[in-house]
Amino acid sequence: MKKFLAKGDWKEIEPKIIRDVREKDLEDYMRICLDENMKKEVIDILLNPPNKRHSVGLRVETEYDLDEFARRLKEEFPEEIIKYYWQKAYSNIQNGNRETYSTAARYLGMVKHIYIDILNEKSIWEQRFSNLKVEFKKRPAFIEELKNYERKEHCDLDD
Repeated sequence: MKKFLAKGDWKEIEPKIIRDVREKDLEDYMRICLDENMKKEVIDILLNPPNKRHSVGLRVETEYDLDEFARRLKEEFPEEIIKYYWQKAYSNIQNGNRETYSTAARYLGMVKHIYIDILNEKSIWEQRFSNLKVEFKKRPAFIEELKNYERKEHCDLDD
């Protein structure tokens, strides 16, 4: 559409189009934000996402899948992406079953990667991970899923 309009006309309707996209498809809106170098807007949505979305034509609510954006921004905004992954891990631990524990372990693996490989802050990772295990020590299935993740990924979350 942009190709077919004069620059002034496009500038006039662009904000409305972007608003409409945000209301209809948050993930497409976030892609536009990345294309337009509005990365802080994407980070804000990652850290404060809308609760749920309605599937088109259905009354089913599902979570947004925003991990794609976290992956794309982890190098430039590592602290913020750690917060995002930590929130995702924590919410999956709270749900309290093996499937969600496994998901939490995967997110914790991403946190570990950022702390160690991007920020070079292994000691901070070790402290936070140790504190998390103490907090959830009465959930042996969670601790077991952490070990399963380590075996599967050939990595040691404690390391």
